[in-house]
Amino acid sequence: MADRPNFFELLDLDPQRSNWPEIEARVKEKKGAWAKESTMGSPKKRQEAKRNLDLLPEILRVLQDPALRKQEAEDALRRRDAARQAQEEKLAEWIELLKGSGSCSAEQLGKICSQLKGVFSEQDIRARFSAAGIRVETEPAGPKPPRERTDPVTAKDIRQNLELLGLSSLYELLDLPPDSPAGMLRARAEEILKEIHRLGRTDVETAARSRLAGSCMTVFQSEEEKKKYDNHRLLEAVEAIEEQIKAAAEDGVLSAQEIETLIRLAAQRGASPDDAREVLEERAAREGWKVERAPAGPSPSPAPGGPASQGSTGGEGEPPPAPARMIVRPISGGLRLSWEPLRLSGVRYRVLRKEGSVPWDEGDGLVVAQTGDAQADDAAVPPAV
Repeated sequence: MADRPNFFELLDLDPQRSNWPEIEARVKEKKGAWAKESTMGSPKKRQEAKRNLDLLPEILRVLQDPALRKQEAEDALRRRDAARQAQEEKLAEWIELLKGSGSCSAEQLGKICSQLKGVFSEQDIRARFSAAGIRVETEPAGPKPPRERTDPVTAKDIRQNLELLGLSSLYELLDLPPDSPAGMLRARAEEILKEIHRLGRTDVETAARSRLAGSCMTVFQSEEEKKKYDNHRLLEAVEAIEEQIKAAAEDGVLSAQEIETLIRLAAQRGASPDDAREVLEERAAREGWKVERAPAGPSPSPAPGGPASQGSTGGEGEPPPAPARMIVRPISGGLRLSWEPLRLSGVRYRVLRKEGSVPWDEGDGLVVAQTGDAQADDAAVPPAV
């Protein structure tokens, strides 16, 4: 039996369920398929088909006999168990390998599913990865098309009149939040136009208000047009830091810390952090830049660069290394710093700020905080520093 295939496997039959009528029907089906492949298939397929046709008398002899059929079924089950054990070992090797990074790309998952096909489904593999703390990344869908935005002429007129009145957006003019429905925004603009007409003033500021209210009637004529205006505001905020974006991506990579810094700069210009992140990632996809994610998991990775925040236990000798994963987020009036805590008892952190470069020792810079927490607020940092 070792020098030939198992007949249940060859016929794609379940050794635990197949009876003779089912086997007989499958043999006839396979005989026709093999006969066709023996004359029309590739050289390899033709060779396999001819071999299988030659095996037909032996297939019928074994599977028609209940005792021999039982032996063949038992052999198929042993082979299946051995194959599953081998695939189990392969899957365990993949899990051990991927645990280091904590993630598996969509491309890797496809290769693994192909290797383990017939024993583990994609759903099985995903479940095993999830149980091991391995995140399966979604496959990039390709760069998104550019966002539609308000036409340049209208946008320029709106910006000039907003600057004249010292306003940041049409929402500030209308005194309504950005998530207001287009109909409500349009109704408020109509009220402003009526009020201007009633007062009959002709000064420069009133003229600017009138033009902006008229622009509102156009920009907020529908939810689709409103979305274009929201896109324009967001893109303007990100475009204002174009030089910083180019500098950060000069090496073709946006690191986690660079992304957080760019988001903070865009937020200072009116963009929401989530929207700014989305736009930056869309830009990276179009440009082919790699975007690094902040590391996840209990084990901190080595701190990049110099000791921007230095740990100290307060005793003699060398201090612990700087903690990893420094994240900077804007808060009201300043910045919030957070980092991956060191796995040391009684550790305290000295956080320093220095303009122009990172601090290189525990006295090089302005002390922001000395704390046992893995977070500190810098409420005195000047804007854009």
